[in-house]
Formats: sequence, structure tokens, C-alpha cells
Amino acid sequence: GHKKAGGHVLNAVDAFLLSRRVANHSSRTLEIYAANLARFARATRLLDTADASALVVQRYLTGLRDRLKPISIN
Repeated sequence: GHKKAGGHVLNAVDAFLLSRRVANHSSRTLEIYAANLARFARATRLLDTADASALVVQRYLTGLRDRLKPISIN
């Protein structure tokens, strides 16, 4: 079978947060990113980044509309 190219979601989150730390984002911004990404991973039950299709992300963001302001979703 064909194996999808991907990686564990937590590794991707760690890599993203490290890139933002290197870019000198504030600790508060990093906390917000980490919380938002953890919420996304829990809500979608994603374990592998290869499963994070555009449709999965769009469904998740659409579901946030009932709870968050548009600026927060962006």
C-alpha cells in the first residue's frame, strides 16, 4: 500500500512553536498558539499531519463560528 507522508501532530505543533519562538514571538502569543493547536487536535482527533486535510480544517473553523469572534478565528 501507499503510505501517506506525514508526521505526528504533536511533533508538528512543537516545530511550529519553536519556529515562532525563534521569530521572537511573545510568550503569551506562544501560549495562545499552543492552546489553539491543542484544541484543534482534540476536536479533530488528529494524530497524523497527513490526515489534516483542508476539509478537516475548514469544518473545524466553521464550528468555531458559534463560539468565537471572527478575528479570533482568523
